[in-house]
Amino acid sequence: MGLAFAAYTWLTTPKRYLIFENALVIEYGRPRVKVIDFSNISHVETLSLGIGERLRVVLIKGRRTMVMPKNLETFKERLDEALERYQSQYPQGQGQDDANQDSPRGQIIEAERGPDYNGPSGN
Repeated sequence: MGLAFAAYTWLTTPKRYLIFENALVIEYGRPRVKVIDFSNISHVETLSLGIGERLRVVLIKGRRTMVMPKNLETFKERLDEALERYQSQYPQGQGQDDANQDSPRGQIIEAERGPDYNGPSGN
């Protein structure tokens, strides 16, 4: 039972968030990595919950992903800047070539420095 819980936690708890020029990457325990292409993001919103503030990434098709970086304000600023750059390059409905959409490209935009960079709050 304990091993199953450890495996579940390893695969479902974000370890690190990376912002690329065209995608948000959420790294969980290896080998699980979730890539959210900017062309699929509708908007990002801040939620104030009883346990603190969180970011919610809302996809065009209505799905949502909760993002919990330690330095929420800095992360949101960097994500918003990257989204704006992407959207000015690829106006809605004029996304990148399909061949490029499945892989993040360009340099990592450093969203957080130091200890805050390595995972969500509370860990």
